[in-house]
Amino acid sequence: MLREKIAVRELSWVKGLSLAIFSSLLLAISAKVKICLPFTPVPITGQTLALFLIALLLKPPFNALSVAFYILFGMLGLPYFAGAHAGLSYLFEPTGGYLIGFLVAVCFISKLAKPEMSLWKIGLILALANLVIYILGCTQLGVWLNLIQGKAVNFKAVLSMGALPFIPGDFLKILVALGIYRGWYVCKSSRRFGKDN
Repeated sequence: MLREKIAVRELSWVKGLSLAIFSSLLLAISAKVKICLPFTPVPITGQTLALFLIALLLKPPFNALSVAFYILFGMLGLPYFAGAHAGLSYLFEPTGGYLIGFLVAVCFISKLAKPEMSLWKIGLILALANLVIYILGCTQLGVWLNLIQGKAVNFKAVLSMGALPFIPGDFLKILVALGIYRGWYVCKSSRRFGKDN
């Protein structure tokens, strides 16, 4: 009986790790959806949508491991980051703070979002997680502009480059993520109900 429990647990971890690695690839693919803006070094990407889905659909700790794998593989040289960039130095560039924000955000969502919650509550959690990404991303962007580039950029200017232009798109991504999550949860519940009958 004990051996069976250990075997099931090991199989669960193998499955979870496989999903985490696959999801890290999904996050890398979403980074290829990139729209550059002329007034900021921060591009529009599909990463936050992928991040929200990973946080909601994968169980902890595998959702956080997925983001950790994404960052690790990119640091090791795989072209995972936006614009097919890679390497440890990318974390110290203007958008590196957003990557750290991804990891914090997925843990935040995983900790607070529960299947029994209403969609508007989950949406609020996603919005707060997005705010965390903005805070960490804008912090590093501001430091990079002021200390590395030597530009006197104030807080308002950093917000206009690192957060404000992305709010409408991120709002739409939250709505899409909630729709996909709702559909997945309904399908999962229907399959479970079908098995019980």
